[in-house]
Amino acid sequence: MPKLRVGICMGGKSIEREVSFNSGRTVCDHLDSYQYDVIPIYQTMAGILYILPWHFLHRGKTTDFENRLEKEAEKIIWDDLKDRIDFMYIAMHGRYAEDGILQGTLELLGIPYLGSSRLTSALCMDKIRVKRMLAHHGIETPRDIVFDPHEIDTMNSQNLIELTQTNNLPAPWVVKPYQEGSSLGISVVNDPAHLLTAIKQASTVHPTKAQAVLIEEYITGMEFSCITLYDYKKQEYMPLVPTEIIPEEGTALFDYDQKYMPGRATKFTPPRCAKKIISKIQQTCIAVMEHLDIKTISRIDGFVTPDNRVIIVDPNTSSGMAPSSFLFREAAAMTNMNHTELINHLIETDLARYGMMDRIKNSSDQTKRTAKKLRVAVLLGGPSREREISLESGRNIIYKLSPHQYETTPIFVDIHTDLYTITTAQLVLNSTKEITEHIQPDQQITWHSLKENYDFVFIALHGGVGENGSVQGMLEMLSVPYNGSSVLASALCMDKYKTAQYLKAAGFETPKQALVQKKQWNNTKENLLEEIRATIPAPYIVNQPMMAAA
Repeated sequence: MPKLRVGICMGGKSIEREVSFNSGRTVCDHLDSYQYDVIPIYQTMAGILYILPWHFLHRGKTTDFENRLEKEAEKIIWDDLKDRIDFMYIAMHGRYAEDGILQGTLELLGIPYLGSSRLTSALCMDKIRVKRMLAHHGIETPRDIVFDPHEIDTMNSQNLIELTQTNNLPAPWVVKPYQEGSSLGISVVNDPAHLLTAIKQASTVHPTKAQAVLIEEYITGMEFSCITLYDYKKQEYMPLVPTEIIPEEGTALFDYDQKYMPGRATKFTPPRCAKKIISKIQQTCIAVMEHLDIKTISRIDGFVTPDNRVIIVDPNTSSGMAPSSFLFREAAAMTNMNHTELINHLIETDLARYGMMDRIKNSSDQTKRTAKKLRVAVLLGGPSREREISLESGRNIIYKLSPHQYETTPIFVDIHTDLYTITTAQLVLNSTKEITEHIQPDQQITWHSLKENYDFVFIALHGGVGENGSVQGMLEMLSVPYNGSSVLASALCMDKYKTAQYLKAAGFETPKQALVQKKQWNNTKENLLEEIRATIPAPYIVNQPMMAAA
């Protein structure tokens, strides 16, 4: 039996298309290719569908390849999907994706898909109606006032302030569009003079359509986000450990950049509260799923107030799927699931619901491999100022190496170049600082143990000892195979001045340059500048010879 063909739908017509592309790329990287045929499907802002070439998935942004789609990608129409895929993994976010439109399209085509129905999706995307539904079931949400687009057009500041007073809704206010995600268009307003401007900006955040706006009360307390899955084997909900969120200092909310840029904001998984509060959050999230009929996965955002009330601010039928997102962070903390295991679980949950589990069981048996796996240690972190880049690189390597061929171990290199084997839950933490705070003494290993326990070392370190020949020297001494260049090439290439001299001696053309020593600069600054100006024409690029990553 052929493998199940899974389409990964990403991009889209909403203003969240970059987040969606990142989610889709993560799913493509981690979907088990021994069980599934992975088909990346990209929708442009104009609504055109393409099957993406795999090399496009490793571009930074959609703008890096959109102008090449016509020539290098395969254009398709919705009707083609019936013959191209067996199941759709929805990795798109926002309008046209989480609001029932995509779900209705797939249902019309008879294509099973991941997640909730068109009705539930449409309801949860509507911030006004979903709050009314939750209130009906006794689940607390922030108090609000709603304005339709035609009201906003004719509104003046005086009437607006009077309305907030009549509704007993004092400043500060949270202003949000009624049908966007990822905190897009949301602002916190303290000054009544700025409220009308914030409402108009929220109403027009999507470039093609004005929308209704909510003014909500500003909730104080512990902000959280909690993922809940469904255990299709036990037929019960499986709430994960919530994450406590602390927005960056000087900001009033957990905004788009803090959600999706690596290392932003501060997060604690599990949250720093009593176990009974964690249980209360989880049970509230289960109740939200039950009352809204959310299937497979939810991400529920809310607050725990100082008097321990749980207030729900945003129920979602999906979650961002960047490598260190809440979904993977919370799954790792509670179940130690890696990315592939979690994505497989989500697909299997819906395949079981559609009665399609036999399709993957048979294909899995056909592709099962019993060959011995190569043991790979991945070095990440390190003492250089590029350690956050190294963490991202190391994560990507671990997540993308085939679990059928390699047994990977993440090894954290701290600022003292000591080594620690880290867990799946530690690997998805926000930064090297967080990892350092969570590692335990019994996780420390020696450099010598690399020779005893691993067949290969993948150096994902950037700058400093990771690229200057030091780590390479140690691995050479231990006779441990590793990726990349030798001690000589590594040491030479880290010194930009000597590299240029070497290339020039070998007959290559290099830019004119001068090496300025600190002592020379302090003693003969004017003479040095005069000499540089006489031999090298402006403009100049000034850099430290041993500094990487610009």
